[in-house]
Amino acid sequence: EEAEAAPLTSSCSCEDLDPGHPPPGVATATDQSVAASEVPRSPVKAKQPAAQKPEPVSRIDFWLRHRSGQEHYIEVKNCHMVYPDGHGYFPDSVSARASRHVEELKLLVSQGCRCTALFVVQREDLHGMVRPSIHHDPTFARACRS
Repeated sequence: EEAEAAPLTSSCSCEDLDPGHPPPGVATATDQSVAASEVPRSPVKAKQPAAQKPEPVSRIDFWLRHRSGQEHYIEVKNCHMVYPDGHGYFPDSVSARASRHVEELKLLVSQGCRCTALFVVQREDLHGMVRPSIHHDPTFARACRS
C-alpha cells in the first residue's frame, strides 16, 4: 500500500538502480583507490557567477543517480514525537536547519532533480502519518506545504 506523498516527495522506483555497482564516478567505502577529492558530495554553496543556478548550502543525506543520469536527493529526519491522535509531528521545536533543508530540496526539484523527505519514526505508537508541526515550527510547516 502506497502512503500519501508530501508535496516534496517524489515516488522512487529503484528497479533500475544496481545496488551492487555504484554509478560511474561514485566511490564506495571499499574503493581505496579513489582520492577524497574525487568523491562526489551533494551540492555545497559556493560563490558563483550570476548566470549559474543557485545551489543548496547543506549536504543532503543521500544522493542517488539513476542510470539515465536523473539525480535523486533524500533527506532523512527522525520524528520522535507522537501525539495522542496517533500522528507523528516534526519538528518538536523550532528548527531553522530542517526548514532550510526543505527549501533546498524544493530548489533541487525546480532544477529537475527528484527529492524525497523521509521521516523515520522509531516508535510503536504511531498509528497515523507524520505531519509538519505548525505548533512547534510554523516556518517548517509552511515550507513543507508550499
